[in-house]
Amino acid sequence: MQERIALRTQDWENIFQATENIASFLIEQRKAPLEQRINYTEIYLDPEGDLYHPVFGKVKDCIEAKNRIDELELEAVEKLSEWARGNNIGQAIWMSPSYPNKNESRFIVYELKGDEDGKKKIALHAICGKQNLEECVFIARQIIAFSKTNTNVPEPETQLDEDWLRANPIPFDPASAYSSLIDLLQDLIQPPEIWEEIRAGNHIRAKERLLSLAYEESTKFFPKVLTASSSLDYIKIGAEIEKRFQELGYKIQHIGSCGISNTLALEILEGSRVNTNSSFSLMYEVGFLERTFPCPRCNWPISAWQGITKCPICGITKEECSSCL
Repeated sequence: MQERIALRTQDWENIFQATENIASFLIEQRKAPLEQRINYTEIYLDPEGDLYHPVFGKVKDCIEAKNRIDELELEAVEKLSEWARGNNIGQAIWMSPSYPNKNESRFIVYELKGDEDGKKKIALHAICGKQNLEECVFIARQIIAFSKTNTNVPEPETQLDEDWLRANPIPFDPASAYSSLIDLLQDLIQPPEIWEEIRAGNHIRAKERLLSLAYEESTKFFPKVLTASSSLDYIKIGAEIEKRFQELGYKIQHIGSCGISNTLALEILEGSRVNTNSSFSLMYEVGFLERTFPCPRCNWPISAWQGITKCPICGITKEECSSCL
């Protein structure tokens, strides 16, 4: 599986996207107890019936289907949109065991609030965990018992796997046995401190404070993004941002559930001794930057991170590429 960079400066189209991305990164990728890494977001249902984020646009357009996991998560977004279209209030949960080469599970709780100013709003609480596949399946089975209206729920004898979990958000209604969704989930997903933070709304206030700080810092860094001309430029800017927030007291995981840090990406580039003036060489060595890259001689798209060192069309090699730039 190709690695991805968690703080992707090359995707920022405006300062508001930079602000939201930085704030979310600092919450989800920080070195801190799990209850301090809850990312709160609000998304809406647009007139076309698609989920959208006020800053990033349609949620489904934010997912690049580069691999099987991306495809499953895109399927989950479509099912979540369908659920939101058919209901005015409700709750659902999406979960995933750890991704390849990662050690954290992921849970996202959705609260459909109904119409607000003519729009359906969903409050989203994203949390990280330490559950393995077996534990995630157990949690899913317990929640499915409260999911009478979910047509995607499998029969009891069906074996759930990580693909099913990643492709299927689970709508549920705990009212028959619990006073709130938090009471149910606190019994199932550890540690309980996560749910006390959500109950108190502390994670919402923490996100608001980070958004304010991230905006202030983005005004300093976003002009550099506008003048960046290469993948390496974007990584260097991202590393500068990470360094700045570490100076402000935020400890960052360099490998986390959202991907790797720019700081680590830059260390990989510098440690690999690649010719960073050559996009051909750069892409061969660091395939997590792009899915494909064009051959500099014939422009044939070459798959990154696959060990390919020779263009299958014109035959130029990685070693020869600098001469044709």
